Amino acid sequence: MLTVALSVVVGGCVFAALMALFHWRGFLRTRLLTLRARLGASERDALKLFTNQKRSWLERLLAESGSHWKKEQVVQACVGGAAAGLVAGLVLGGLGLSLVGAVAGAAVMPLRLTLQRDERLRKCDQQLPQALRLVTLSLRAGQALPSALALAAREGPAPLKHELKLAVDEAALGVDIGTVFEHLAARLVRCESARTLCVAVRVLEQTGGNLITVIDNIIDSARARTQYQAKLSALTAEGRWSAWILGSMPPGFFVLAGLLDPTYWPTLFGDLQGAVVLAVGTAMWLAGVWWTQLIVKSGQQVAMS
Repeated sequence: MLTVALSVVVGGCVFAALMALFHWRGFLRTRLLTLRARLGASERDALKLFTNQKRSWLERLLAESGSHWKKEQVVQACVGGAAAGLVAGLVLGGLGLSLVGAVAGAAVMPLRLTLQRDERLRKCDQQLPQALRLVTLSLRAGQALPSALALAAREGPAPLKHELKLAVDEAALGVDIGTVFEHLAARLVRCESARTLCVAVRVLEQTGGNLITVIDNIIDSARARTQYQAKLSALTAEGRWSAWILGSMPPGFFVLAGLLDPTYWPTLFGDLQGAVVLAVGTAMWLAGVWWTQLIVKSGQQVAMS
């Protein structure tokens, strides 16, 4: 009981220190913005100086996921999750389980953002042919490429319209259209059509050509690729679900056994022999997951041939 109370106190002190550090950093940031505004600089320029025009992996993850969370809030959520997992582990099974709980609690928010990013990029990839169709209609009506892009940003579906709006804003600030499409392809990191469009615009800037025909070919290729991926997903669904079920059975048994037998987790984490068994079992489980993934990938290659 004393160990649990001491751990809670230490965790609370660490959490309070981190919160104070974040609030102090926000106070310094506000002072910097105020000073730059008095000197005549805009807030965007001040933020660029403050961030040194470089973004960490967390900032990129937030931007790609479309989340409204700030970096400081995500870090606070991770720290809070780690503290909750630490306390829960100490209450349920001792020091070893508390460390596992702390790692699991800290990983909840990044995992959620990663899944949100993957879903958002998948939607953008599916919506890009429709937006490009609007672009070709505008180009056939005699509008310039920036105007056609602005129309797609207004009429296109979310979340792709937000990325197109950023591209339109860049073009309005004087950035050349090739660089605008390069930035768009960099933001849509898993969209092959965006990368192809970027290359096509860059090439046509140098050589000239019919942009409408190129975009039509990109649309046809994107739709054919979407249909092919849907067919491939249907053919390999059984193997992928079997892999998920087989991979989740050992962790599920671990949780169920610990809930049914109160001495199960303390034996594994508190005893040397239990730690050896846990390490060997985890290694075998990871090897099985890796081997199952190889089997599923080989099945996908067979279905593709």
